[in-house]
Parts: sequence; C-alpha cells; structure tokens
Amino acid sequence: MRIYYIGKIIKPFKIKIQQEFNYKEIPMFIDDMMKADRMSMANSIELRTPFLDYRIVEWAATTPPSIRVGKDKTGKYVTKKVLRKFAEKKLPSPIIHRTKMGFPVPLYDWLHDEVKDWAFDMLSSKNAKVNDWFDRKWIYDVLNVGTQQNGEILNQHRLWNLLILEIWMKKWIE
Repeated sequence: MRIYYIGKIIKPFKIKIQQEFNYKEIPMFIDDMMKADRMSMANSIELRTPFLDYRIVEWAATTPPSIRVGKDKTGKYVTKKVLRKFAEKKLPSPIIHRTKMGFPVPLYDWLHDEVKDWAFDMLSSKNAKVNDWFDRKWIYDVLNVGTQQNGEILNQHRLWNLLILEIWMKKWIE
C-alpha cells in the first residue's frame, strides 16, 4: 500500500469549495490516521484504517461531492454513499444505516469498582497536587458522588477529569 500526501497524487485542477476543503484537509487526516495506527499498534490495540490506499484517496478526491455525500430517499443527509450502496448487497439495512458508534470503554463502571480505591488514594492524599487548586471538601464530594454505583454521568466525568488533572500535575508541576 502506498500512502501519499494529496498534493503529490493529484495534479492541479479546478475544484469546488468542498473539493478545495478536501484537498487541504486530507493530508492532515491521513497523517492523523497514520499516527493513530502506529500508536494503536504500539499499545497492542487493533485499529483499522481501511481507506488509506492511495487509489481510494485519489478517486475520492476527484469525485464530485454529490456522489459521496447527500440526501437519501427519505431526505436524510448521509455520508459514504458509495460505500453504503456497495454494502447493501452484503449487510443488513440496520447495520448500514445506524449512527456512528464510538469505542466504548467501561470507564464509569471502573470508578465505582476496580478504580475506586485508587481514586480515593490518589485524590485524598496529603501530597495530592489538586489540593493546591481546589477545596479539599469539594474534592471529597467529587470522590463520593463520582464513585457511586448509579451516580450521574456528570459527577463521574468530573471525577475522571480530576484524576487525569492530578496525574498530569504530578508529572509536569513541581
């Protein structure tokens, strides 16, 4: 597989605004995808970057946007029209037309289970860096509500951010 920056694979041609956007953005996107691929491999995580083949990139960059994106029969805006059309012969409709899904990590489950003791040790320590920036009572409140089994996601999110901040501060702030 050959990967090139878009400027090296497409000769200058008249392009519309969408194509101009693609022409400028694709090199950054490809670079990000290549970095993501390397980082995932370095950490034994399987990540697929299937559309980086230079022939697909060349085709997509020279194809009018109306062929790649637009409205379907119901008037709903869709992306990847060609891919979806191809997949109709191979996959059930609910899979083809479902919304994009992220990579789920049971982070908030961990906060009231496996990570709970670590979170309390990390943030309730006298040496915790966050103590210099936040009220200790507030930190304890965040710990208590963020580690509840059926707590609100906002509280769990707040706790996770506080833990990440503590780790960052221990590494970078003396």
